[in-house]
Amino acid sequence: MKLTRRMSTGWRGLSLLLASGLAVSIASGALAVTPVTPKEAKEERKEDRKERKEDRKEDREERKEDRKENRVELKKEWKEKHSAWVDKRGERRDARREEVKKKWGDLADKPAARAELRKHARRVARLERIIFLADATEKPKVSENAKALLEKERARHQARMDALKAKPEASK
Repeated sequence: MKLTRRMSTGWRGLSLLLASGLAVSIASGALAVTPVTPKEAKEERKEDRKERKEDRKEDREERKEDRKENRVELKKEWKEKHSAWVDKRGERRDARREEVKKKWGDLADKPAARAELRKHARRVARLERIIFLADATEKPKVSENAKALLEKERARHQARMDALKAKPEASK
């Protein structure tokens, strides 16, 4: 009786049957009670554990193979995208330089502004890389967070450049 007090209510009936040397089997919808020795019950539990362990091992191996196949495919995609990105690097650099000259004019030549532009470029590059990788690995939350940080960085940069433009003697 001590055994049943420690177990949850759902297992009390089953534990009473097992303690009395009976096993419950459900076959074709009928409930049948057959006598089982404690040794047989122990062996059955051992076999069940062994089967569950083997099933878990097979599932792990299947998931591992799937991940490996996905990584190979993703690697190919990333390499293609990266090579396309690298090929257009010079064009992007030239376009960005023209954009900065057009927007900020002579301010872009001053040391404080150049330092700010360098800092901004480095931060934007890192955030855009994070966004690229998050999208490639299908991690939308990471991508959203990085996009929010990118907008914050752009606002910070704009405010800093406006401050430098307002104080031309400080930026010399």
